[in-house]
Amino acid sequence: MISSTAGLGWEAELPLLCEYLDTPDFDSAADWIVAHPGTDTYRWSKQAMNAYVAWQAFPLMAEGIRINSICPGPTDTPLARANSWGGFAADYRE
Repeated sequence: MISSTAGLGWEAELPLLCEYLDTPDFDSAADWIVAHPGTDTYRWSKQAMNAYVAWQAFPLMAEGIRINSICPGPTDTPLARANSWGGFAADYRE
């Protein structure tokens, strides 16, 4: 899975993320998001992805399946430039 540095810190949100990940289907997950303001964001989606990977790692490993997530840093894209994200970690890229 492709996460993002936006998903860092997911561990601090783990109880709420687990509640979300326990929803049984798409419709109930959508209803859960509506009922929890602030969870309809890019950051939340990446935190949920990271939590999901951590949650499924051991069960899938028992079946011989590896799951992981990468968290790339900022990339130079038109979307990033339009939203001023391009300056994030500029010192590192230089």
